[in-house]
Amino acid sequence: MACPICNSNQYSQTLFIKDYEYNINSSEKYLNCSSCKLIFRERYIEEKDEEILYEKSEYTPVKGGIIYDFLKKINAYYEKKVIFKHISNGKPDKKITILDIACGKGYLLRELKKNTNINCYGIDINATENIDDVKFIQSSYKNLEAIKKINAKIIIINNFIEHVEDLKHIFDIINSVKKDSIFIIITPNSDSKARIFFKNCWSGYHAPRHKMIFNISNIKQAFNKCKSIDLEIHKMHDPFTNIISFINLYKELKNSFSLLIFLKLIISPIFIFTNIMNKNRIIMIIKKNK
Repeated sequence: MACPICNSNQYSQTLFIKDYEYNINSSEKYLNCSSCKLIFRERYIEEKDEEILYEKSEYTPVKGGIIYDFLKKINAYYEKKVIFKHISNGKPDKKITILDIACGKGYLLRELKKNTNINCYGIDINATENIDDVKFIQSSYKNLEAIKKINAKIIIINNFIEHVEDLKHIFDIINSVKKDSIFIIITPNSDSKARIFFKNCWSGYHAPRHKMIFNISNIKQAFNKCKSIDLEIHKMHDPFTNIISFINLYKELKNSFSLLIFLKLIISPIFIFTNIMNKNRIIMIIKKNK
């Protein structure tokens, strides 16, 4: 199978990643491209089969839970600070409209809305009813008409492009909106030290739901195919990913005891909130210039 970014057929590594969050007895095959270092799922999943993976009653980012909701709200507060820093020097424009594509339960949107007059919209196939003056639209990210109709200045795609089978759909969104629109795209970083430490338990894989896991170099290579944009890329702190990775590590230990995993389980809390391991994500700021 050819790499989705550089079309190479050479792989440096084959990985079998378990579905730790939902079915630890199943695993998915991933390939690590020798050329651009993209990690990608070998299997193509049809859209009708893909929908089963995001069933509203089962999928935690939509279903939620007491602990999960608490952690996501903390994470959303941090994400808000990072986003405002990059788009408005920490002070959001009162008249701005923000759209979050594949927003899930809208943790980030509700945080962005707090104490502001920002118009917040979310699109998701499992969208909920409007909450806290955030307007949710139940629709696919492929619905370009719905996206254009909102006419948002800022469009957020947070932890979603790694789920997409073909980045062409993301490029279509960028090409469909008006000049000077700004995209904030956040995705797991395959070059993070946490991936090396947690290995197959790293939650950035989120198998089988994640199609592609990028690093800064290959995501830049991918988005160079998208014309008329100015692109800025940074690494981003993300303790939340490490917490889920820690839980995955615990599940692996329960499933099959290993002294190495046991030692990692003891050591990992020391690193979870430090700068050593938690640059788990990439944030891209894309400005449409035509």
